[in-house]
Amino acid sequence: PKLVLEFKASPFFNLLSPDGTRVVYQKLAPPADFIVYRQAPNWNTEREVRATTSRSELRPIASYPDGSKMVFASGDSSTVCALHFWNWSTSKMERRIVTAGSPRRLIISPDGKYMAAEMTQVKNDATFLVEVVLYEVASGKVVKSWPIKNSLSAFGFSPDSTTLLFVDPQTPFDPGIYSVADGSASKYAFRDGSFYQSFSSDCTKVTSVSATSLLVKNV
Repeated sequence: PKLVLEFKASPFFNLLSPDGTRVVYQKLAPPADFIVYRQAPNWNTEREVRATTSRSELRPIASYPDGSKMVFASGDSSTVCALHFWNWSTSKMERRIVTAGSPRRLIISPDGKYMAAEMTQVKNDATFLVEVVLYEVASGKVVKSWPIKNSLSAFGFSPDSTTLLFVDPQTPFDPGIYSVADGSASKYAFRDGSFYQSFSSDCTKVTSVSATSLLVKNV
C-alpha cells in the first residue's frame, strides 16, 4: 500500500472520513475544543477550527455515512458528557446531545436517522454501568438501552437501517438483534444455543460456533 500521510507525533482519537479524504484527530495543543484535521489532496496542511465555546475536550467518534457530518464526544465520569454534531459544509457545530455516560463507540445507521452508542457511566455506588443506547438522531431521544457486561465484539446496523445488531462477548449465546423503531426484539432474532461471534460489515451475515461446526448465517 502507498503511504499517504505520516504524522511526526502521535495524535489522539483519530478518525478517517468514510470516503478516505479527511482525517480528524485530537492533540495536546491547541486546546482540545479545537477540531484538527487534514484533507486531500494537500494532506500536509494541518487545519484547526474552534468548535465550541465551552472548552470541552472533543474526541472524534463517528462520521455520517455520507461524510457530511462528524460526531464528537466530550466529558467523562467527572464532567457532563455529550455528543456534538459538526457540519463540514458550514464549519459549525450544529447541536449537542447530553448523554448519561461517556461513549466508548458510536455508530450511525446508513440512513442517518438513528445512532447507537456503547456507553459507560459511573453509578452512585462508584460501580460502572456499561450499556448500549439507541438514539433517534433528529430528536436526541433515547429509543431504548440495554445493559451489557463487556465491550462489544460486534456492533452494527442492517443495510436498510431497520435493525440494530450487537454481540456482548460475555453473553455470546444471546445476540442482540432489535428493531430500531421501538427497540423491540427483531423478528429475525435467533436463540438456538449457538455461540455468536461476529457480523459481516454490512450486518447481513453472522458467524456462530456450535459444538461441532463453524457456521455463517443470514441475519
